[in-house]
Amino acid sequence: MFVGLSVAAIVLGLVSLVFAAYNVAMIRQLRGLKERVDDLEAAVNLLNEEEEEEAEEEEEPEEAPEEEVPVEADPPEAEKSSGPPPPVWQEFVDAYSKLAEELAAGGDAAGAAGFVKDKELSMLVCTGHSSDEEGKNMPNYSMEEGVDKSMYWAFPIPGRPLDYAIVPNPMHPYDDAMHTENGMKETFASNFESGSMKHIHVKVPALFHKKGENWEIAQPGVLQLSE
Repeated sequence: MFVGLSVAAIVLGLVSLVFAAYNVAMIRQLRGLKERVDDLEAAVNLLNEEEEEEAEEEEEPEEAPEEEVPVEADPPEAEKSSGPPPPVWQEFVDAYSKLAEELAAGGDAAGAAGFVKDKELSMLVCTGHSSDEEGKNMPNYSMEEGVDKSMYWAFPIPGRPLDYAIVPNPMHPYDDAMHTENGMKETFASNFESGSMKHIHVKVPALFHKKGENWEIAQPGVLQLSE
């Protein structure tokens, strides 16, 4: 009987040892699995962290959009004159008209000499009349050195060395002698009838062409006269 108990005890003891060994093996296996799981989780976390860092490095901050530089519209073209450009003699005539008014109002005659010099004017007188090729009675002109003695002032037209814009000498009132004897009626169309006119307004200068020593009327001028 004791032998049977001993065998049973031995068998039970062996079973207990096997079970204990199995438990130890399972525990070790579970611990190993847990460690592997922990290692795997750690690796996954590390991988995630690396991916996040790479994503942050690759993700560049968006640059602020460049401000659009406003495109300036082309400046409007200068308004073109509706008419032809002013004649080349217009500035001279405007300056002459100002001087003529100053002299008519009693201005100093010295201003006339300065004007003649500044504008490089030639001074002319009428030396009489003669018939032209068509039989018309036309005045003859010649040069005069004295500013106060001259009857006409000749302005050289720029770029046309033989052509001149002609105006009356404003130092003299426009009277019958100027009109008839000094050739004004052939040189200019005007509103003169008789008397003496102090105010001489040149609406259009006469145009002369110079041939040698001779001065020819290319186009008569237009005067507006008043007392």
